[in-house]
Amino acid sequence: MECAPPRGFPEPVISWKRNGEKINTGFGRIRLNGNNLMISEVRPGDEGRYQCIAENVVGVRESPPAILNVQVKPFFIRGPEDVTTLSSEHVEFHCKVGGDPTPTITWRRQDGKMPIGRAQILEDKALKIIHVTPADEGVYICEVENPVGTITSSATLIVHSRPTFLVQPKDIRVPVNSVARLDCVATGNPPPSVFWTREGNQVLMFGGKSHGRFSVSSEGTLTISGVRKEDKGYYVCSAVSVVGSSMAKSYLTVSAVADVPPPLIKLGPANQTLPQDTIAMLPCETIGSPQPVVKWLLNGKPIPLYDPRFVVLDSGALQIDDLQKADSGLYTCIASSESGETSWSASLAIESPRNPNI
Repeated sequence: MECAPPRGFPEPVISWKRNGEKINTGFGRIRLNGNNLMISEVRPGDEGRYQCIAENVVGVRESPPAILNVQVKPFFIRGPEDVTTLSSEHVEFHCKVGGDPTPTITWRRQDGKMPIGRAQILEDKALKIIHVTPADEGVYICEVENPVGTITSSATLIVHSRPTFLVQPKDIRVPVNSVARLDCVATGNPPPSVFWTREGNQVLMFGGKSHGRFSVSSEGTLTISGVRKEDKGYYVCSAVSVVGSSMAKSYLTVSAVADVPPPLIKLGPANQTLPQDTIAMLPCETIGSPQPVVKWLLNGKPIPLYDPRFVVLDSGALQIDDLQKADSGLYTCIASSESGETSWSASLAIESPRNPNI
């Protein structure tokens, strides 16, 4: 702070006051530089009304007061912390800050998409999200600003969901010496471990492993080769994660082979190449008594019937809507009944749509 004191004789002595109290300028952060007052490392406690005092034996002169306001850039008292929770729960991210002038607090999501209708800003400026879903996972950022500066702090939300089944196993009937397949597809966050057990047996059959005639694919399908009469019974598919577990079971009926021929496929799929974003229709017309059950495989694995683009019609035909490049592969129609099973395979290739302007 500058001071141009009045002239006088003898030469006046210069000192300074803050809020009417004389300031000790002999050491520390506050010193005199000539007649000027120098304050280093200014703090909020330095705020006040400053006056320059000129004094000699004749008298005293005081300058009009100069007001010093100290602004403080934002700082975090408590920043947001990472949260791991279950789906459908409520979560809160706290962001307690200081600064002068009082900073404004704004919340945003790193990808820019806050949960619509479920995100609330509380009185203390905390962010609350109600009924969280796995789609709410992400990084949430507290942005703090005042005229002096801007700071940010972030926290990650992880939403765990209990295992649920996209495809549940169904009761099936197969003849002796045939192959039985029980489908089971589970989802959850974190992804659950899927394994099979036979009711009354403690052996756990995990995906990617073989147990003699029994094997479980990485997708969760239980396959029993060379089915025997004693294989009949309940089979339980379990999906387990740190969040919880779910179970689904089906009953396998094993029937004797009747003196009838296995089912026939009268009209099966043909090799074809189709444009992307179109519809594919793969026929599978069967003959047999009893009426054969039709199943479809893609590259040796059950087709993802949980994907609404894949539909098996009453005729046995497979319809695939909105074809994508990933749908290319070898499709196999399997017709099975108590007397055996028959299959028919064909390749489907998907090509990218052509530009009509070329």
